[in-house]
Amino acid sequence: MQFGFRPKSPTTDALLHITIKLSEILEQKKVAIGVAFDFAKAFDGVSHSVLLKKLHKAHVHGSVLEWFESYLTDREQIVIINKAKSKAVKVASGVSQGSILDPLLFLIFINDLSQGFPPTITASLVADDVFGLIPLDNFSDFIEVQNFLNVTADWCVKNGISFNIKKRFFMPFSNNKLPTQYPPLYLSGEPLLLDSNIKLLGVHLSHDLTWKFHIDNIAKRCRQMLDAMNRTFRCAPTFIRLHIYKTCILPVLAYSCIVFDNDFKTHLSPLTSVHKLAARMITNNFFANSSDLIQQLKLPDLEKRRKYFR
Repeated sequence: MQFGFRPKSPTTDALLHITIKLSEILEQKKVAIGVAFDFAKAFDGVSHSVLLKKLHKAHVHGSVLEWFESYLTDREQIVIINKAKSKAVKVASGVSQGSILDPLLFLIFINDLSQGFPPTITASLVADDVFGLIPLDNFSDFIEVQNFLNVTADWCVKNGISFNIKKRFFMPFSNNKLPTQYPPLYLSGEPLLLDSNIKLLGVHLSHDLTWKFHIDNIAKRCRQMLDAMNRTFRCAPTFIRLHIYKTCILPVLAYSCIVFDNDFKTHLSPLTSVHKLAARMITNNFFANSSDLIQQLKLPDLEKRRKYFR
């Protein structure tokens, strides 16, 4: 399922799509392998001829298809440095990233990737970032995982696009203790790398779908940002520090919070501690009750906010 460049389809939806399915797998006492990769220069690698065929297959015909063909072909690009212009060079492939239309064309180009996946596989696509979740009975047989990778590699060959070799990871998921070794997995001949806490759309996943590792990382990052704010804007008015917190730090603290809202309260407590510390730093009042300061600043209650968005 594609979540990128679509209205009312935030990254949180993609995360929920994966984590809900993963939760179901673990509740059934099964295990799973998650595979994450993306494409190298994905927008630049779009073949115009392949894209036009896919537009035709999507029932774009006649003058509209001719317009798209005119839009894509005979493009040229130049480089300007210090008022010096290079010669114009024809663009043989790719769609630009600076227009409204081109992201849609990219989605049409990549749309049929997941159509070749078996129905047991849950796939999440956000633009060119791909995450596949493959349920297994045990970790001794990786045939289904390798088949998924082979289908993906075949699609890439057929469509003239290549992988980003620096991002190709797999991660095991289980409620039990994990094995120390796994059968090798390959994507277009390149071995996949084992990741014990894979980062999916800014959220770290743990093998048993608990969130302590991710929450601790977010809390540490936000504390560092608060320290920087406090050093730089110690003498600034309260409303300035409040604005900085609400625009730069709180979004990091609350990002995709509904995904991990079901975790233990003790795991979530570092986020609350950071929020309370922020209220004290914003007001430069380190002795008052933090809950009163949060109300005074009209900051959201993090727990109520998570419950609301669920």
